[in-house]
Amino acid sequence: MLRVRSALAVISGACFFHAAPAAAQEKCFQRLDTGVDMTGWKRSTSNHHGPGTGWTVEGGAFVGKQTAGNQGGILVTDKSYKDVEVIFQVKITWGCDSGFFFRTTAGDRGYQVNLDHLQDAGVGTIYGEGFAQELRYRPYFLSNLGMTATKDPGLEPLFDLSQWSTIWKPTDFNEIRARVEGNPPHMQVWISGLQVIDYTDTMLRAEVDATGPLAIQVHGGAERWVTDGSVEFKNIRVKDLAVPCDEGAGGAGGGAGGAAAGAAGGEAGGAAGSLSVGGNAGAGGTAISTSGSGGAGGVPPSTTPNAGAAGTSTRPATPTEGSNADSGCGCRTASSRGESASAVLLLLVGLVARRRLRAPFAEPRR
Repeated sequence: MLRVRSALAVISGACFFHAAPAAAQEKCFQRLDTGVDMTGWKRSTSNHHGPGTGWTVEGGAFVGKQTAGNQGGILVTDKSYKDVEVIFQVKITWGCDSGFFFRTTAGDRGYQVNLDHLQDAGVGTIYGEGFAQELRYRPYFLSNLGMTATKDPGLEPLFDLSQWSTIWKPTDFNEIRARVEGNPPHMQVWISGLQVIDYTDTMLRAEVDATGPLAIQVHGGAERWVTDGSVEFKNIRVKDLAVPCDEGAGGAGGGAGGAAAGAAGGEAGGAAGSLSVGGNAGAGGTAISTSGSGGAGGVPPSTTPNAGAAGTSTRPATPTEGSNADSGCGCRTASSRGESASAVLLLLVGLVARRRLRAPFAEPRR
């Protein structure tokens, strides 16, 4: 029974504890901010919001504030991109207007994922900065200091707006993922893993090229920024969709290292043992060892599709809510975790029963 309990403890540690954010471990993403300086970025000196002198790096984040005369400004990447997926964490004072720009022209024109943390404005919605024909896609708007999202009368939201308080924390950092591809671009946005926008522009925009820098904004003017307000961006990552990258190699399902486990009468482990439940065990991993010992290469019987092979990712092209594909654990969703756990428990119970039938006079419990 001690061995069974040990195996259960490993299973709990492997799949029931919250994993690290999946996005932080995706190998096809490159970090754009250093957390210590503005390497890779520059202030747009020609932007109509202002010179951007209020941008600094503090506490590992880009911090944007207005300067004298309610001057704002744009911080622009040195590199240009076309089709990309971007992930970042952001915190913004209620009453301030910011945004994340794609295909921007000196920060004056571009596609924008809104971070308009204002009454009757939107976070995660779409706006065309400086377009001759207005682009504004806002199926919901905010109120109640950012704690409530309300349906726009003319549009249908993609998600249940009652979930807003579970995905957006008005006074804390929140993770936003945005994917922009094609021309006119197809734009998708997720907040804390929940998709909130899926929209394709209806026309080609002469104001921007199909390729351009990314940018982050401090809005100029007193109407859309509060005194002492700020916006903070950190852990900004980009995947250039034009650059081939094998997300599966060495991937998300497991990996050498990890937790060794022995279940009901065996010892699992050996070199680089790894436990995977409901996913793929990495190189040298052991899915579940029911008897004997397991070393490098993995040992059946296995409750996973592949034991001992290099870990592979089954992450879809776009993220799904609750996915932990890159966490190093084989879990995918709460449902799959439960199913895998049930299968393992049934296996363990059967093994214990079989051992007791074979050895009815086992030594007394201590």
